[in-house]
Amino acid sequence: MKALSLSLALALYASGALAQDATRRVVVGASTVQLVTTSSTARVLADPGLRVLWEGPTTWQGEDRGLRTRDALSLSDGTIVRERYDEAASLCGMGELPSERWALAPSLRFVRSPNLRLLSAARSAFAGAASSPSSVVAGAPPSLPLRGAVVRLSEGGAPAARALEDGDPRSAQALTAGSSVTLRPSLGPVSLRALELTAPPSGELPRRWLLTMDTGAPLAVTLPATRTPGRLRVMLPEGARPSCVALVALDDGAVGELGWMTSLDASGDGGIAALLAAAEGVDGDAALRLALSLGERGERALIEALPTMSVLAARRAVRALAATGRAEAITAVARALAREEVSAAAQEALEAVGAPAIAGVASVVAEVPRALRVVAGMRLSWAARLGAAVPLLGAPDEAWREGLPTLRAMLSAAAREGSARPWVEALPSSEPGRSRGLRVVAEAMGVDDPVMALAAERARSQWETATEFATRWRLLSPMAGDAQGRAALGELLAGRGPGASDADLRAEAARALGRFADTTDALRAGLGDAVPRVRAASATALRGRAAAVDALRTVLADDRWPTVRAAAAAALAPRPEAADALASALDARSVLVVRAALRALSENPATTVTARLVAFAQDGSRASLLRREAIDAVATRCDAGALAGLEALAETLGDTALPAYEQDLGHAALAAMAHIDAGRARAFLQRSEANPAARAAVERAARGGCSGR
Repeated sequence: MKALSLSLALALYASGALAQDATRRVVVGASTVQLVTTSSTARVLADPGLRVLWEGPTTWQGEDRGLRTRDALSLSDGTIVRERYDEAASLCGMGELPSERWALAPSLRFVRSPNLRLLSAARSAFAGAASSPSSVVAGAPPSLPLRGAVVRLSEGGAPAARALEDGDPRSAQALTAGSSVTLRPSLGPVSLRALELTAPPSGELPRRWLLTMDTGAPLAVTLPATRTPGRLRVMLPEGARPSCVALVALDDGAVGELGWMTSLDASGDGGIAALLAAAEGVDGDAALRLALSLGERGERALIEALPTMSVLAARRAVRALAATGRAEAITAVARALAREEVSAAAQEALEAVGAPAIAGVASVVAEVPRALRVVAGMRLSWAARLGAAVPLLGAPDEAWREGLPTLRAMLSAAAREGSARPWVEALPSSEPGRSRGLRVVAEAMGVDDPVMALAAERARSQWETATEFATRWRLLSPMAGDAQGRAALGELLAGRGPGASDADLRAEAARALGRFADTTDALRAGLGDAVPRVRAASATALRGRAAAVDALRTVLADDRWPTVRAAAAAALAPRPEAADALASALDARSVLVVRAALRALSENPATTVTARLVAFAQDGSRASLLRREAIDAVATRCDAGALAGLEALAETLGDTALPAYEQDLGHAALAAMAHIDAGRARAFLQRSEANPAARAAVERAARGGCSGR
């Protein structure tokens, strides 16, 4: 019966609509207009002249249900009426009723008019509806603040912005009969149980209301006839979980504040614990949004719970916290980067926030170095991004080492854009920050970058007063950035000046000088240092220098320490004139030296090298491990002149009756053939009775074969 009365109420106002595909003349005041309707549009034209007074779609516009709009044109008692239907502002459970109404005035302009259709339909529904209980309540307001109330005034005026949800009853919203308030609660795991109305200090609530929902029949609400202090609570039916609720005022009045009572109000903590517990469920995102809507206490509870949340809940939490944009929340998300399973979600959330997140991220860089990766990807000036990296300079050693690669990459990128100088100029004066900053600049810059000279100047100035080993060690690399600094390092390497008695500082000086072409004399002198690691560092720094070949040959042949001789072999690798010296080193007693010579010969450009390596691989008196490395060196050279020797090795050592280590050499020779010339290796397999291991070795090697084959 109740549903029937509502249907009748709606049907009463369906009349007056214009027929489709029709044109009709109507007299409006002293003028005549034409109403033109089609299946999808309607127009009002001035007659004569056919000037368009209004035109609009009469079918639903928009793709998202619940957000669509359409217009309707009708003739009511000789008045042309235009109505707007808006799904977002529709009355829940009331079918299609217009949300706004205009009438064509004699001036031929549409003016707003009272929405009488909605009011009449609501009054008809009220007459046949069951009553919803209401009561006066006092005490603390509901836990969850109301948001998203849509007010529609029957006369069509604009409602006061957020007057019903600002927490102040004095900023009241006046309502005429037929005005409505619609809520579309997105409460996730929380259920809506009642609405609460607060009267303004100087006004009366409308006494009669129609309560409509999308989950049941409308309810009639009648408030007390006398003014009552406090809040008036209107209960929803037990068990109802509506996604849309509306109140239609059937009398004039005003509302100071609108609130809602939810299932959270039964919790002693305002429901925060229940919301956080729901973060892992199907409504987890909604639960976290609601927790944050509780203000500072909700945010603080979520931040405290974040480190111990499950992975799914934590990923949701970092997104929700970052979306608030608040500093403390951003900092908490940045700390979550330290948790491996949550790191990707936290980084994505921070990148979505962008520039406003940089302060919060910078505040945790010293404890969570991977936060620097987020900063590096932000679309900000290099001054801003590098500024966020400053806290890393004073971080504990472990954190500094973790963040160093990212900082180095940032500085390299900034240098390419000419933006690194301000960061160097602003380095902290305290330690270890200053020397760390200067060293990473030296590591990140090219040797010809003008910022290197600035870093060298700052490093030399600090060197004069530095006494701690770590500080001195870090300063050596930036000191090499200009000629004056390199001269000082040459003196240090020669055993003269502050710090010269420390072999580790001398070795680091050699490494720093190795980046610059004008340091050969100083490095050659370092080959005569009394400490092997200094000689090895000097040899390594001389790699590929023609002027150092004779000195390195001597070291390779005569130095008493295998590590130094191995460093000399590596340094001679690019020099073809050193091929004989490297070949002679294959007869050294030290395996370390022999292996270094094999690696050096693998890249040496001299044409005589391949034959020497093949002969070494074929020498059965050599250790199998070294023969295998010689075969690998031959493969690396991609020299077709080695194919005959490799084929002979593969044929000799491919017999399955041989020991496994001998067969391994045969397979390695076959793989080297395939690497150089896959066709020849496959032809060899066709002629021989190769085992599956040999065939697999050939195919693996062929996939990464030499170019041009």
